[in-house]
Amino acid sequence: PATAGPRATEAAGPRPPARSGFWASLAPLEQAGFLAAAHDVVYPLGEVLWREGDAADHLLVIRSGAVRICVDRDGGERIVAFRGPGDIIGERAALLLRRRSATVVAVDTVRALRMSTQEFAAYLTAHTRVVALVEKEVYDRLTERVFPSQEHARAAAAPLDPYTGTSAYAAITPYDDDGVLSPYAARAAEPPLRLTPSYAQTMPSVQGRALPGGAYATAVKEPPARRPWTGHMCSIMFVDIASFSAPYRTDMDRLEMRRIMYELLWEAFADAGVPWDECHREDRGDGALIVVPPETPAAAVEPVVARLAASLRRHNRTAQEAVRIQLRVALHVGPVTADPQGVSGSSVIHAARLLDARPLRQRLAETRADLAFVASAFLYETVLAHAPGHDAARYAPFTSRVKESRLKGWIRVADTGARD
Repeated sequence: PATAGPRATEAAGPRPPARSGFWASLAPLEQAGFLAAAHDVVYPLGEVLWREGDAADHLLVIRSGAVRICVDRDGGERIVAFRGPGDIIGERAALLLRRRSATVVAVDTVRALRMSTQEFAAYLTAHTRVVALVEKEVYDRLTERVFPSQEHARAAAAPLDPYTGTSAYAAITPYDDDGVLSPYAARAAEPPLRLTPSYAQTMPSVQGRALPGGAYATAVKEPPARRPWTGHMCSIMFVDIASFSAPYRTDMDRLEMRRIMYELLWEAFADAGVPWDECHREDRGDGALIVVPPETPAAAVEPVVARLAASLRRHNRTAQEAVRIQLRVALHVGPVTADPQGVSGSSVIHAARLLDARPLRQRLAETRADLAFVASAFLYETVLAHAPGHDAARYAPFTSRVKESRLKGWIRVADTGARD
């Protein structure tokens, strides 16, 4: 994935101390939901992730590597914190729609999960327990503070001014929202932010102490605008992991399978030139729904399946049995209707029922292939059958009934060979 433009290489400096971090606090399903909404980025040594004063429109969770967080003071750089694997950075400034209050620099190669402000707000709505975890991050950073000077220690300890609502040393602000909160953040007199209803019910105190008023409440946002391609013809893809709930698999196995599935999907879309970040994605537990914008033709989406099958074969060759993956993939084209909760419409229902068709399940089980693909009759007859290099012999037609729908489609089993 693309990263910000390169900067001059910086000295590596010390590494952050060991800590559990935000990521380790998430439950498996919360981690899976985060992986589904975020995308991977890589920053080389010395890369400036963002600078003090930049607009805050995204946040990161560090997967590997480390960053230093610094501020410009008195004409020089002052380091206020280091953050490493599992830590979340940039979330407070992003959610409060502020500018960055510190510069963040990679002190070695950093791999991270990137999520936009809007995506994170939607994620918190879907996973309300995480709101309290984010609050705890704020609390921990307030209490972990190692003050760089006696002056700053006095600032945090000074009594609250009865008129301004801040301490007498409130003008000293060397701390960063993105990694370390200001020591007087708990005493700031800014009006509390309103909470959305879903947040308001899940804002408990941490360790018996009330958190700063509004310190980690996200600002109320308007519902997401209707997608501009609502009503347009879109490619609709469903992906499902076969035998996901098999008793020989543990919850950790399933979490690993989901992680792998999303990584392989991202790679397949990127290799096929289909813009993953512009697609609408919904996590389905043992699979995913992906809606491709209408400006991307269906003929360009079909190659994603071949690339996904090839990547899946490479994974399964070396994976242990519990985390080997068989995928069912369904592809249809039709109009969708979007609202703040997701997408719907008869075309989405049709694609979902293709995925659940008995002939597709049977073909995957009989061949023990890595992937079985079904195209709707409409997609096959109007697009795929006329594509350059199309091999009709590799597709088999079927008719099936799923619930109240009578379906017609075309199945192709990936020629990746049966598993040993």
